[in-house]
Amino acid sequence: MGRVRSSSSHTIHYMNGVIATEDDARIIRRKISRITGERVKCHHNFTTPIERIGAYFALFVIGIGAFGYALKSKRERNEKLAIGTIGIIAIAGAIIAYAKLQNEKNQLAEETARKIKRDLERSSDHRVTIVLHSQGADIGSRMFKDFTPNERKRIRVITLGGMVSIPNHYAAKVINFRFENDYVSTGAQFIFDKMSNGGGKITHLACPKKQGNAHEAESYIAHRDIRKALRAE
Repeated sequence: MGRVRSSSSHTIHYMNGVIATEDDARIIRRKISRITGERVKCHHNFTTPIERIGAYFALFVIGIGAFGYALKSKRERNEKLAIGTIGIIAIAGAIIAYAKLQNEKNQLAEETARKIKRDLERSSDHRVTIVLHSQGADIGSRMFKDFTPNERKRIRVITLGGMVSIPNHYAAKVINFRFENDYVSTGAQFIFDKMSNGGGKITHLACPKKQGNAHEAESYIAHRDIRKALRAE
């Protein structure tokens, strides 16, 4: 492992995407640290573990299925009403759960922004690089409402297969990396960029087969161009 230097004028922050455990996030943090030779602060995105994703999906599917069945079924009216009610309750549960998730994302964005602001407040020339993978980009995009124009001028953002793309005007420099065969990020950005303030320029990259899953953070940070971007201040 190369020597890690501590910079008094520059800090790197990393946030993971969905499913990743805290240990997974720390592994990527250490790898970014080895690439850059700098200490990296890790902010674990805990909002969407696999269990929660499965539960939300199940609720929604059960709700739609039950409601649809009730509409088309030839059963007695009371039976159809009961099945339809179950469907409505399941759909409502999924909507409430989704709203709770958005609230948790907003809270995490505010907490992370406060920690980054403390670094920026060290001195008037302190700079920050924020590295965001997958859903981490969605949470990261919510942080910028808490930064002043002066603070934004000292922030550089790198997204890796982001759920959303960060607009170029959010920071001094924004690079939204996406592998051409990262269909998770491609599909998510197609949907969620329209729902958020996304729409930043995308830097498309070819993903070598030896790098494995095109959406994995590890695949992204193994790419030569991304390693070069991470080292630049």
